[in-house]
Amino acid sequence: LFDYGNGQDTGKPTGLDIKEKKLTLPLIHALRSVDARDRRWMVDVVKNHNTDDAAVARLLRKVSEVGGIAHARQRMYEYRDKALAILHGFERNEARDALEGLVHLTVERTK
Repeated sequence: LFDYGNGQDTGKPTGLDIKEKKLTLPLIHALRSVDARDRRWMVDVVKNHNTDDAAVARLLRKVSEVGGIAHARQRMYEYRDKALAILHGFERNEARDALEGLVHLTVERTK
């Protein structure tokens, strides 16, 4: 999700995954959510125009518009809840507390 946020906030350049031709969950969801014409355009940007900052920015906006970021965020929270439920099955101790902290840090971090 960092790839779709504000680079100044995250410390990661926006669109870096697209520029590196990486398929991320938000992008996969977006590709499944658009019509064939938009899908071809999106794939073309990733494959052939990933160094064009304007094209990458348009692609990132499209991913957001069709719910790719919201979908990935929802899945992240689902996995967080599953992880915490599993951890709560163990006796509370320093190790469990550390793992719970790691789960929360992973979900809530901004950098």
